[in-house]
Amino acid sequence: MLSILIPNHRESGIHDFVSEIERLGIAGEIIVVHDRHSQGKGWALREALSGAIGDEIAFIDGDGEIPARMLKRLIPFLEDFDVVVGSKRITRSTPRRKIMTHLTRIWFRLLYGLYVDSQTGIKLFRRDALKSINDCWESNGFIFDVEILAKLQSSGFKMVEVPIECEIRRQLKIKTIFQIFMESLWLKYRLSFR
Repeated sequence: MLSILIPNHRESGIHDFVSEIERLGIAGEIIVVHDRHSQGKGWALREALSGAIGDEIAFIDGDGEIPARMLKRLIPFLEDFDVVVGSKRITRSTPRRKIMTHLTRIWFRLLYGLYVDSQTGIKLFRRDALKSINDCWESNGFIFDVEILAKLQSSGFKMVEVPIECEIRRQLKIKTIFQIFMESLWLKYRLSFR
């Protein structure tokens, strides 16, 4: 059974998005966590995970940039891999966003040795893989998924990256880019002393 966890930070189309997932007919449960106080996506997913009962766990952003049907594209890979990460191919976006996406991937590869697209908002996990890191992570902000993937990779879990369709609607602000940069350095520091 699949538990689909959706962080929601004031997304206007969240009800339509959940309906879209329900129409897919995936056996499982859908858990939406409303982050009304801006505690972060990492916090929201931790909250959702605490009540999830599935043997397989999916994280998907509730903003609708990634179509719900991409879940069906990723699910079959859980037969052979512990972690399945969606990889966005940005075709309709500004040159700035394309460059930032590319540079971010290079940065996380250099810093953590991650060869998967850590910043795409859809990931699937076997429950036992997440349990191996005690069903928790410390990061709440933009870097929470990097922390999860880095910990699972260092523990030897098998990961695969699968291309997905995605429609980029928002552009990254300079403040957000700086925050990701600082959080990633802090995470690297924390992980170095474990």
